[in-house]
Amino acid sequence: MNRLYKLFYFFAGILLVNTVYAQTPVLSYTTPQNFAIGKSISPIKITNTGPQIPEGFYAQGSGIAGNGSYGYFDSKTSYMASFANPVGITMDSYGNIFVADANNNAIRKIEPDGSTSTLAGGNGAGNTDGTGKAAKFNYPTGVAAGSDGNVYVADFGNNSIRKITPEGVVTTVTKSGLNLPYGLTVGANLDIIVADTYSNSIKRVTQEGGVTTIAGNGAPALVDGPGASASFYLPYGVVLDRTGSIYVADRNNNALRKVSPAGFVSTVVRNTNLSKPTGITIDSSGVLFVSNSQGFVTKVSTTGTSTIFAGADSVHYDGVNYLEGVDTSARYGVECGIGYDFTGNLLIADGQNFQVRRISLNGFKISPKLPSGLIFDGQATILGTPSALSPSTNYTVAGYTRSLAASTNINITVSNTAPQTLSFNGITSAGYGAPDIKNFAKSTNPGIPITYTSSNTLVAVIVNNAIRVIGLGTTNITANQAGDASYQPAPAITQQLTITKGLLTVTANDQQKITGQQNPTLTFKYSGFASGEDSTKITTLPVAQTTATTASAAGIYPITVSDGIANNYNFSYVPGSLTISGTPVISAAGPTAFLAGDSVILSVTYPAGYTYQWNYNGTSIPGATASSYKATKSGDYTVSIITNGRSAVSPVTTVTAAFILPPQNFKLLINSASCKGSNNGSVAIKATKNLNYTATVTDSGNGNTSFNFTDTVTIRNLKPGTYTICITVVGQIYSQCYSVKVVEPKDLSVFSNVDRTQNSITLQLYGGTSYIVNLNGKIYTTAQTQLSFPLANGTNKVTVTTDRLCQGVFDKEIVVNDFTPYPNPFVNTLNINIGKSVSKQIHVSVFSLVSGKEIYTRAYSFKAGILQLDLKELGAGLYYLNLSLDNKISSYKILKK
Repeated sequence: MNRLYKLFYFFAGILLVNTVYAQTPVLSYTTPQNFAIGKSISPIKITNTGPQIPEGFYAQGSGIAGNGSYGYFDSKTSYMASFANPVGITMDSYGNIFVADANNNAIRKIEPDGSTSTLAGGNGAGNTDGTGKAAKFNYPTGVAAGSDGNVYVADFGNNSIRKITPEGVVTTVTKSGLNLPYGLTVGANLDIIVADTYSNSIKRVTQEGGVTTIAGNGAPALVDGPGASASFYLPYGVVLDRTGSIYVADRNNNALRKVSPAGFVSTVVRNTNLSKPTGITIDSSGVLFVSNSQGFVTKVSTTGTSTIFAGADSVHYDGVNYLEGVDTSARYGVECGIGYDFTGNLLIADGQNFQVRRISLNGFKISPKLPSGLIFDGQATILGTPSALSPSTNYTVAGYTRSLAASTNINITVSNTAPQTLSFNGITSAGYGAPDIKNFAKSTNPGIPITYTSSNTLVAVIVNNAIRVIGLGTTNITANQAGDASYQPAPAITQQLTITKGLLTVTANDQQKITGQQNPTLTFKYSGFASGEDSTKITTLPVAQTTATTASAAGIYPITVSDGIANNYNFSYVPGSLTISGTPVISAAGPTAFLAGDSVILSVTYPAGYTYQWNYNGTSIPGATASSYKATKSGDYTVSIITNGRSAVSPVTTVTAAFILPPQNFKLLINSASCKGSNNGSVAIKATKNLNYTATVTDSGNGNTSFNFTDTVTIRNLKPGTYTICITVVGQIYSQCYSVKVVEPKDLSVFSNVDRTQNSITLQLYGGTSYIVNLNGKIYTTAQTQLSFPLANGTNKVTVTTDRLCQGVFDKEIVVNDFTPYPNPFVNTLNINIGKSVSKQIHVSVFSLVSGKEIYTRAYSFKAGILQLDLKELGAGLYYLNLSLDNKISSYKILKK
């Protein structure tokens, strides 16, 4: 923490040095100023060419904290807090203000946001170390913030010096060797300098509590000299400057004393501007400010000059001891504590008025007071309406910003009528042909016109109160301004006006041509002639010329003008340019061959000033005179470029617009062959737009056949296969091709599945578009590809065909009986009861439901009764069993464990 505070003071010192040696403000007014009584004045603003001065008034007093009533109340709102005789004040590096509130026996803290709290004490008089309100003081009077972050207190009634940490912990530095110490300050080395009031001496107290006398022999007197032989009479306040010198408010000697670092005591000032001084502080430039027992603050310069800075001797004058105001118009209580806050303000502990106050050391000040009715604001602007006569008076305006100060004077007179002052605007010469001069002079009162006279009317005359130039030479122009009820006539002023040759500007006109052509006539224009004059006033006309010739290549060539002569004019020449462009070449913004209905933009690029004519097949296109043309039809296009009456024609650009038809102009209907091996496939073509078409059919063997039609055509007798059909239009560049495929029907495929538990059959049908199913004589016609039918007990006959007999026939018989395998599920052996009737041919097959493959088969002849199947080789799982008895098939699902 100590390092933090030392860094702050280090950088604060650098800032202080920079401030002291910074550039000083430079202030000025327009002076003198003469105002008429009762007439509102235009605001007179100050000019500052140096550092900015803060807005406000120097020595302006304002409140910091306290409601003005005797009491003890902490508050987050500054104007609600209350104090009881605050007599000591200081500020730390964080902007916190600490106040010795004597009658409350407390050290109060005011933070930058205005909130007031108790740092320590406040719980009655006493002499106890501790934290916060557990500590006790006995009428504390002096406070000082050290660079270590601690606050040091002169505990007057306890004859001791106390220390308070930022956390409010109070300890006693020393309680011996002192006799009612009133004021103190802390050096950079943390030595405490004490005004030991009733021992009439200045003492040093170390951090370890050691006490030594710096100056004063104890005798109540005023004696300068070495410290041990010098004497003081009730020293109240002390402060250190940057050199280590100690300044002392020597109360009963009415003096400000100085103790050098070597201990020598001298008197800085002793006069009526000091009235029993009590408090003392020093600003960043070394100026001392002293409070006293008569309620005013004295300013003492480094050279010892003293003036009353703020407040007044209220005890002997008006008796008012509290009033906010500027410098001596304000009022402060007696024996105030005083400090400096490092930002350009004095801190005032006004014990008599129970308030903590501030006096600004920034801003502006004027002396003496302005005439009645005039106002001096916080930006040093003078405004208002004079209400009383005032003789010519010099007023001093000073501006202050921290340690920098500057001043200027302004002379002000208030009379019955205001004077008018004329001055010239600095026009001493003009050129022949110049426009009328309307503002040759100006006045401090723009409300009354200025009139002019010319001594030489061959050179200049006055027209409508303006000076008109008519010839070369010199003339004296006199300016006058009449007076009226509010203004005195202005004294006439005269200035010589010299008229020199006018400036005639000759500008070459830009020209252009195309390569191989002769140069155009070179021309130019004039500007700057006097009214009504023209080129007839020129003795020798200028000449324009260029380096370009008929053979010059494309490019830009200068046109220069020279050799003009005139009596009243000098010449200024502005060159022009001759732009030679190449032979025109058409550029296309896209393809020049496109489908009919599209277009292409043709263009040429030349500077402004050229004209154009587009041509189609050698004939001009009416209205096509822009630098571009939209070509929509086939043909040859050229463009003629014209400039200065000469033209050039571009080479031909050919445009081709191809024939097109709508994308959906043709519709094709493809019919497949009826059966395998049939050649009866066909393709029907229908055109939306009736034209002369040719359809060329190319088969897989590259054989070509052509068909002519206008709206529809059917191409017949096509065998199954892939064909290319291309359609063209007679007399047009057009072709639209299609790839078509003539197919033949597939063979009929039927997959059947018999569900023995439901006594039903499911058919999967493939190859046709319409199917005919005959189940036990009942006919079903359907387009569905999967069908399920119930089966009757006994023999069921199923036949499936399509609407095309050439696709084949499916025929199957299914027997439904009670030949149920058992046990099901089984372990190794499966039994089937095939009944009492003898079957001649018996065939048993077992299929895997996973792969569909046959994994067991066995045949029997002339059997009846029970069949036993040994299936121990099968793995556990679900299988499908087919049983054929004399070609009558039954199917079952079986499960092996």
